[in-house]
Amino acid sequence: MKQEYGIIFRLLKTALFPNIKPPEDGQKHDGEADWAYIFDEMKHQTTAAIPIETVMNTPSVPTDIKNQWFDFSMYQVGTWTRLMTGQNELVQLFLKHQIPMAVIKGSSAAVAYPKPEYRTMGDVDFIVREKDFEKAYRLMIADGYTFAKGDFLGELELKKKEHHVELVKNGVVFELHREMSRIQDKETEDAFCALLQEGLDRVEWNRIEQYRFPMYPKEINGLILLKHIVQHLGADEGIGLRQMIDWEMFAHQNLNDYFWEEKFRPLAARAGLENAAMVFTRMCQLYLGLPENEITWCMKADEQLCRVWIDAIIGMGNFGRKAKKEDEGALVLYKNKNIFTLAGSLQRLGLQNWKALEKHQWLIPFAWIYQICRYLRKALFRKSPVKSIKRDMEKSKARKHMVERLEIKGLQDAAHQGK
Repeated sequence: MKQEYGIIFRLLKTALFPNIKPPEDGQKHDGEADWAYIFDEMKHQTTAAIPIETVMNTPSVPTDIKNQWFDFSMYQVGTWTRLMTGQNELVQLFLKHQIPMAVIKGSSAAVAYPKPEYRTMGDVDFIVREKDFEKAYRLMIADGYTFAKGDFLGELELKKKEHHVELVKNGVVFELHREMSRIQDKETEDAFCALLQEGLDRVEWNRIEQYRFPMYPKEINGLILLKHIVQHLGADEGIGLRQMIDWEMFAHQNLNDYFWEEKFRPLAARAGLENAAMVFTRMCQLYLGLPENEITWCMKADEQLCRVWIDAIIGMGNFGRKAKKEDEGALVLYKNKNIFTLAGSLQRLGLQNWKALEKHQWLIPFAWIYQICRYLRKALFRKSPVKSIKRDMEKSKARKHMVERLEIKGLQDAAHQGK
């Protein structure tokens, strides 16, 4: 871990926990730090806007970097405002037509931040009941929303009953969910899906500035944030600091020892995520400033595993954006346990990447062949193709071992069930 990450962690701690003074001894070498690298890394982790006020008040940051950082952060705030405005219009549309919904991730995570507008948002995620799903998307289409990936892929996702469909209006992407992605065993996923459906009867209204929105009760909301982290461990992506900070701020606001034991732990255990919750919470205490005074239930977590995961998160970046180009083969191998799930993944990726399918739909059954050729072409252009494939397999094995140590129920045995 580069020494600049000590500064990144301190910037985040100062911004997220303003009432807790960070140690001053860590600041003595700030003038020697590579601030351009720090800014770039925080952009990769989708956390650059969070400490902007601290950055602007830090004398050792060069003026040109400050100016770039400020401009970038204000752009992020503008994007956040545009998304919240779009979300507000969507909420009003669904209220008018009496379709129950809950906003997930996004603003439901940002509500726990001291400055929610600095939490980067890329789209608006929300969920409706399974029985309302078709009605909801038809309502959105009638109101001027269009398929974000184009009509071809949008209709294909609907036909295949994917767990969500993406629509767009005024430049804002909306993910309409019927459930979250299934990555664990069927029994666990069915129970989690039932919890989300039942929870729509108990939505709570929250507010950020002038924006009001419905969200799940806090125990379900926290489980969704944890599930979202795990979802991207089981996908061909990865997790970054933003996902961990979402969890950290939820834990800080809600997961005192009493709430953990009485409300959250039973749900986490049922979802097979209890150990993951302990490891990630302890990791936040060790590296990201989460106070220890009211959260002691995670103290028995394996601290060596916490170190492994913070290093991995640094290497991944938000949704794996740092590793994706370099480690695409490793990520695909990691995700798929056997030839059947590998074939399913190749087919889904081929459907997304093969532009010719829009005009020649008879090619759809052969999308997996296109994706294999795509990977081979990338591999052959590497300096050492054979060595790089071996490296991909080794990275895949190491990643699987890391996830196994989190003891996530059903993650390794699930066949992804076509999701």
